Amino acid sequence: ATDERVARRTAEAEQRAEERHALDLGSMHATEEALREAKLKLDEAAAREVALLQKESALDATRRKLAVESEQRIVDATRRARDEAEAGARERQRLSDEENQQRTTTFEKTITHLQQQLRQGSQQTQGEAQEVVLRDLLERSFPDDLLAADILPPSRRD
Repeated sequence: ATDERVARRTAEAEQRAEERHALDLGSMHATEEALREAKLKLDEAAAREVALLQKESALDATRRKLAVESEQRIVDATRRARDEAEAGARERQRLSDEENQQRTTTFEKTITHLQQQLRQGSQQTQGEAQEVVLRDLLERSFPDDLLAADILPPSRRD
């Protein structure tokens, strides 16, 4: 009976050990499965984080590129405006210089023309003065004679 009891107790202890072992194996398998799932979730989260970081980096690069392009457009627009203003100023100066040259040429022609008229007027005045002196001389020298200028109608005297 003691052997039987020992055998039974041994069998029961082995049974309990096997059950505990089975529970431990099941628990271990469950833990391993939970670890696999957790690792899978961590890997997925890491992949999503990498993707988000890549998108954020791409957005930052795009923002920097847009900022550089915007600055370049502003620089280009400023340069074009300055070039256009300089071209306009050069054109206005050219037109002003041309207008001044035309005025100078016109003034020179007017001065030359007036000088010619002055010389002609001076010569004509001298001729008229000499004519008056000659007429006076002739009238004094020949008081009884009529001069042609006194006989001719005024339209033919010149």
